[in-house]
Amino acid sequence: MITVWENGKPVKLKVKETSGKNSSQLFKKEQAAAIQEEDESVPTFARLTTNTNKNMANKIKRKYLKPVVIPIFSALIIGSVLGLIMLKMFVTLDSEPTSGGGDIPISTVEKDKEDQKAQKGSSLVQLEGVQAYVLQAGVFNEEANAVEWKEKYANKKIPTIVWEKNKQFYLFAGIAETEAQANHLRQQLQKNELEVYVKEWQTAGIETDLSNAEHQWLETFQSEWNKSLKLLSTDEKLEIKAWKKIVDAFPKDTEDLSQLNTHIVENLDKLSEDNNKQVQGILLSVWHTYEKTIKKLESK
Repeated sequence: MITVWENGKPVKLKVKETSGKNSSQLFKKEQAAAIQEEDESVPTFARLTTNTNKNMANKIKRKYLKPVVIPIFSALIIGSVLGLIMLKMFVTLDSEPTSGGGDIPISTVEKDKEDQKAQKGSSLVQLEGVQAYVLQAGVFNEEANAVEWKEKYANKKIPTIVWEKNKQFYLFAGIAETEAQANHLRQQLQKNELEVYVKEWQTAGIETDLSNAEHQWLETFQSEWNKSLKLLSTDEKLEIKAWKKIVDAFPKDTEDLSQLNTHIVENLDKLSEDNNKQVQGILLSVWHTYEKTIKKLESK
C-alpha cells in the first residue's frame, strides 16, 4: 500500500507484488536485451573506429613521408647528373689529343722529344745575350728599299748588312764595342758624305735545350766574338787561330748550329784581313746569323 496526493488529497493505492521468480526472469530478459543490443552495436562501432583510425594513420604517414621522400628523389637525380658529368670529364682527360694530322698523340710526340734529349744528353741551359754599338745607315719598311740603299755604300767600298727586326729592315754600316768608339767611326764615314747614326743593338739571351757539346761550342763562339770586337775597336788584328779552333770543335752530331758554323767557315779567311771596315762587316754578319740560329733554338 502506498499513499499519493491527487487534487490536494491523499489517496492510498494498493501495489501488486511481483514474485521473485518473475522479477528475476524480467531482469534477465532486460539484461539479455541490453547485452544483445550492445553486442549488435559493437561490431558496427568497431568498424567505424577502425576505418577512421586507418585514414588518420594514412594522413599522418603522408604528412611526414612527403618532406623526406622528395629530398631523397631530388638527391638521386642530382647525383646521377653529376655522375654523368664527372664520367664525361674523366673520359675527356683519358682521351689523348693528337698533334697536327691527328694520328700521333701529343704525349707520344713529347715522349719522343724527351727520348731524343736523353740520347743527346741535352738539358735546359741559359745563353747570354750579345750587345754592341752599330752604325745605322737607314731603316726601311720594305727590304727592297734597304737593298737599294745598300748599293750606295757599296759604291764607296763600305760593307753593310740588312738586318730584319720587328718587321723593319735596318741597314748597318759598322760596329764597335763602345759608344765612343762608334762615334769615332761615324765621323770617319761623314768624311765620305755618308750620314749614319750610332745605335745600341743587342740580341737577348734565351733558355733552350742543348747538349753539353752544343752549349760549350756556343759559349766559346760568344767569347771569341766579344774578344774580336774588342780587338777590332782598338784597330788590332784578330786571332784567326782561335776562330779555326771554333770551326774544328764544331759538334758533328748537331744540325741546329750548322748554319752558324757554315757562315764562319765561309768568312774565315776574311777575318784575318787588315781591312778594318771589311772585318766589321764580317762580325756584323756573323752576329746576325747567330741571332737567327738562337731564335730557331728558342722556337723548338
